[in-house]
Amino acid sequence: MSVIKEFILFAAGLVITVSLALISFNVYEKAADLGKGIAEREQIAIDEFKEYEVTRFDGSVIDGSKAISYIRKMYETRDIQIEVVKGERSFLIDARSIDELRKTTSDYYMSPLKKYKVSVSFDENDAADKIKIEMD
Repeated sequence: MSVIKEFILFAAGLVITVSLALISFNVYEKAADLGKGIAEREQIAIDEFKEYEVTRFDGSVIDGSKAISYIRKMYETRDIQIEVVKGERSFLIDARSIDELRKTTSDYYMSPLKKYKVSVSFDENDAADKIKIEMD
């Protein structure tokens, strides 16, 4: 009788172990799918936030101090062309002009008190490819 009892205990232990393993794999699979979905949504949110940083002033009129801060941030963080139009003159922001924006004696000077209109253009993939800032 002890052999039958040992067999029944062994079989019960085996059934419990297999059941726990199956439950664990099922939970792991669902958690992995959930984690992948969260990671994908997080990346989409990050991409949308990056686009928002570029487009937040699109179509707006802002003062010069905001325009300068915006130009500096976009120049430092994004690979995007930035054009500044002042009357008949225009220039593209580069390493030289970025340092001259606040110098009153510079040709690139932008007055913090003047108003500037911001427009963002997009490429065929709906990604921002150029920022144009015009003196209003």
